[in-house]
Amino acid sequence: MFTAGALASALVRALRLGADERGHLFRLTGSDQGPPRPAGTAERVRPSVHRILETLGATPAYVIGRGMDVLAWNPIAASPFMDFGAVPAARRNLLWHAFCDPAARRPYVDWGRVARKGIADLRLAAVRNPGDPVIAALVGDLSARSEEFRAWWARHDVQDRRSGRKEFDHPVVGRLSLDYDALHLPDGPTST
Repeated sequence: MFTAGALASALVRALRLGADERGHLFRLTGSDQGPPRPAGTAERVRPSVHRILETLGATPAYVIGRGMDVLAWNPIAASPFMDFGAVPAARRNLLWHAFCDPAARRPYVDWGRVARKGIADLRLAAVRNPGDPVIAALVGDLSARSEEFRAWWARHDVQDRRSGRKEFDHPVVGRLSLDYDALHLPDGPTST
């Protein structure tokens, strides 16, 4: 017996459907977004998204990939978080920074809550991208480095990042409450 997802996958192949058509078929059949993109597919930020970041000026904004890598940002986004440009690209990952850089905890009023939400978002990305080597390597690295990460990862929490508030104790300006909205780009990384 075929599942709805298996049948939809067969139709996609037989009819040679494009990405939009494929997504629509999978939504119609209740099979979510369909088969995951091939594991390890490189993520790129389109020039139009870079232009949006530039126009936001006084609003911190950055684009993250499926494994929580920071792929693009505007200058003000580096202020409350980290100077993304000063960090090697291989370490420009929000969860790696949160669990492996002791300085990452200091600015957050409730670091644990923020970290657990990040893990729940990573778990959802892992479900959507089974076998992704980038996500698997990150989970392995963080599991080896952090007891907290291992414990929270084992809880199997799943959450799609949408919106919320983060509280910071900034050393210069004091207490900051920043609201955020996650914008999911239709064919790629997420902009936050």
